[in-house]
Amino acid sequence: MAREDHERLLAELKVGSSFFLEGVKPQDMGYVRRMGYKLGIRLSIRQVMEDEIYGRMGVRVKRIK
Repeated sequence: MAREDHERLLAELKVGSSFFLEGVKPQDMGYVRRMGYKLGIRLSIRQVMEDEIYGRMGVRVKRIK
């Protein structure tokens, strides 16, 4: 996927929606964080020991504004 595709997908994410990345740590999320700032999207990036949906460790990214 190209950067434009990532920007489009992040822009289409509705407020209150989230996605999960397995095996990732919050400090590895600079790419997503910078893209959110660039697009004016506020994100909550939280490490979870056991995801509520997948039951695995990783990061849940939620659009909050």
